[in-house]
Parts: sequence; structure tokens; C-alpha cells
Amino acid sequence: MDFKGTKGKWNLIYDDDHYVVETENENICACIIMDNEMEQQVANGRLISSAPELLEALINIRNNVNPDELNTPEIDLLINKALGKNI
Repeated sequence: MDFKGTKGKWNLIYDDDHYVVETENENICACIIMDNEMEQQVANGRLISSAPELLEALINIRNNVNPDELNTPEIDLLINKALGKNI
């Protein structure tokens, strides 16, 4: 299960009218913050910038937890969705 997206830690940088999710070497995405949506847009940026770490954690859980103790079909579906497999 290999993530083919941009490697490295994703960081969120924002100011009054936009935010950028970036690594040390590369921009991932940039979004304009619309009027009165600052809190929502910054929350979206935080989620986007956390995506690789969340995926890694989900894969680690899947690989290290007894399938009888966890809803693995749902976890598998989410991992596959993130990796672009069998959606």
C-alpha cells in the first residue's frame, strides 16, 4: 500500500484571504478563503494537511489490530479510496 502523493510532512500556512498546504519543498494546494468562512476554511486546511499522517495511522491500525476487533471492511474501503484503488 503505497501513497503516491507528495512525500514529507504537509504544513498549513494561512493569512487573511488564502491558505496553502505545502511541504518543505513543494506546494500541495492553495485555497481562497471566502467572506465569513475563515474558521471553516482553516479547519478544511488542517484536515487536508493532516491527510498523509491520518492515512499512515489507518494503515498501521489495519496492519496491527486483530480483524475480529475492528471494522476492517470500512477501514479497507477508506484506505483504498485514499490510495485510488478499487473505488
